[in-house]
Amino acid sequence: MTTQIIDENGHGTTANQSAGMRLYGEQNLLVVQDETGAIVKTWLTKWLQSQLHAQGGEVGDLMALTFGGKKVTKAGRHFNAYTLVVEKV
Repeated sequence: MTTQIIDENGHGTTANQSAGMRLYGEQNLLVVQDETGAIVKTWLTKWLQSQLHAQGGEVGDLMALTFGGKKVTKAGRHFNAYTLVVEKV
C-alpha cells in the first residue's frame, strides 16, 4: 500500500501534534493518507522517524511501510520488523 504523509487536515507536518500513550510513555503519531483517501495514524517510533529523516520524507511524499514479521534479536528480544521506502513527489 502506498500512502502520502499528511496532517489531520490533509496537509501540514509529518508528526501529528497529538500524542498517544504507550506502555513506555508518550509517543507521537505519523498521519498518512492512502490512495483511497482514508487517513491512518501509526506510532512515530524512533526507527520510523530515523528512516523518514534518512530518506528525506516530507509532507506530500509517497511512502510504503511494510510489516516484515516478528523477529528476535541475538539477545532474545522480540520486535516487529518493518521496511520503509519514501518516494519524493
